[in-house]
Amino acid sequence: MSDDIFLAELRADWTRATVDAADAERRMAWRRTGQRLRLLFGAICIGLYAAFALLFAIRASADGRETYWLAATAFALSVPTLLVEFVHSLREARVEYDETPIGLLLQARSHIAARRRSLWGCRIAAVILAGSVIGAIVLHALGRQTLRETATIGLTWGLTALGTWWWQARRGRRLAVQSARCERMLAEYRGADS
Repeated sequence: MSDDIFLAELRADWTRATVDAADAERRMAWRRTGQRLRLLFGAICIGLYAAFALLFAIRASADGRETYWLAATAFALSVPTLLVEFVHSLREARVEYDETPIGLLLQARSHIAARRRSLWGCRIAAVILAGSVIGAIVLHALGRQTLRETATIGLTWGLTALGTWWWQARRGRRLAVQSARCERMLAEYRGADS
C-alpha cells in the first residue's frame, strides 16, 4: 500500500463520525507486513549482489577477461550502498509509534522521509552503471573486448542506469508530494485538536 493511499484512508478515518477500529488495525498490520517483506527483499538483494560479485570475480580469475572484472567491480561497489540503505531501513522499522491518528501520521512522515533518504542508493547505482559503461568503452578502445561485447554491455548497463535515474527522480517527486500532504494533514489535525 503506497503512503499516498494510506494517508487518504487515514484522513477518511478521522473525518468520519465513527472509526472502524478493526479496519484501521487490519491496515496497520498489512503495512507492518509490507515493511517486513521489504526488509526481507533488501536482505535477499544484498546477498545476490555479493554472490554475483563473487561469481564474476571467480570467472574473471579463471579466464582473465577484464569484462568480468568490470562486472565484479560494479556489483562489489553496489553492496556497501545496499547495506547502508538496509541498515537505515532496519533502524526505521524498529521505531514504534502510538496508534492514534497523530501517531500514525508521524509514522507515515517518518517512513516517507526514510524512503526519500534511501533514493541516494539509486543515484549511486546509476552512477556505478554509467561508470561501468565508460569502463567497457575504454576496454574496447584498448582492444580488450569486442565491439559486440561493448555494445551489449553499453546498451544494457546504460539503459539500466538511465532507467534507474528516471525512476528515482520520479519516485522522489511523488514522495515530496506525499510528504507535503502528510505535513498539511498533521497541521490540520493539530489545529483541530486546539
